[in-house]
Amino acid sequence: MVGVCYVSADSTARRSMGVAVRFTHVLSLVFAGVLLLLGAGPSSASSGDTVIVGGTPLSVVIGPDGTAYIGDYSGGTLTSAGGGVGVLTAGASNPSEILTTGFGVAGLAVSADGTLFADGWDSAQRQELIGVIPKGAPGVTRTIPVTPGAHLIAAAPDGTVYVPNHDLNTVSVIPPGADAVSREIPVGAGPREVAVGKDGTAYVTSQEAGTVSVIPAGASSVSRSIQVSATPGTTDNPHGIALGPDGSLYVADITGNAVAVIKPGAQTWRTGCACPKARRSSRSAPMAQSMSSPLPRICPSSGQTAPLSPTA
Repeated sequence: MVGVCYVSADSTARRSMGVAVRFTHVLSLVFAGVLLLLGAGPSSASSGDTVIVGGTPLSVVIGPDGTAYIGDYSGGTLTSAGGGVGVLTAGASNPSEILTTGFGVAGLAVSADGTLFADGWDSAQRQELIGVIPKGAPGVTRTIPVTPGAHLIAAAPDGTVYVPNHDLNTVSVIPPGADAVSREIPVGAGPREVAVGKDGTAYVTSQEAGTVSVIPAGASSVSRSIQVSATPGTTDNPHGIALGPDGSLYVADITGNAVAVIKPGAQTWRTGCACPKARRSSRSAPMAQSMSSPLPRICPSSGQTAPLSPTA
């Protein structure tokens, strides 16, 4: 499956806002000259195109039919009510419509039926909300209150929404169709982003802990944690996370200039080039039998992989 990479490019504005969403929200990789958008639906848009959407495009998600949805963090640039979600159909060069939210959009998620979930701060209510936009609706039809802070949310295929709470070290879970959070799941320190597999398993990056927490569908606790730091005793900064079509996890380390690769069911880790902050090694170690597992990395310069140093 080949997808198209949609990237929000206003990095200066993101830095000035000082929120958790300063870094890349669409994790892409290049293999043999082909750009893959992990977890995206098919799209016919031309590679390398730049789409002008206005405002402060901060979040991008791809619907099941290949439509891209772009969240606007700014207050009223896309719509008079503030914020909004631009709709970019596959192959289009401009958004076809703007879905109203009433607040600046910090995070977006989409379920398998095309329902959109938009996170943002409603200044009128003085409340962080997740707005629900059913497929085909012109805007938010209902809202769900969540804890304060910009959330990089994710949705399972069945519509379960996962909300990482960075300051609380938890993930809030909202069941399909619910109007409130049903449970809070403790995870590693500083949860940032979530990716959800086809089976409903959620994978949460914890930036301060340097881990990926695994939450099975329907669970109320983490089943295991995977250490993704390059050096024992350090945390690095795992941030962006995406799932490939084969179930592989790709975790962006925003300070290590590398992407850690977690292969489904892998028992060993591969060797290759030495990446920044990673040590060259020829050892192998089981992944499934350890709560903290060494992982290979993709080097930006070569596309090869190298093992991270084992951790306890």
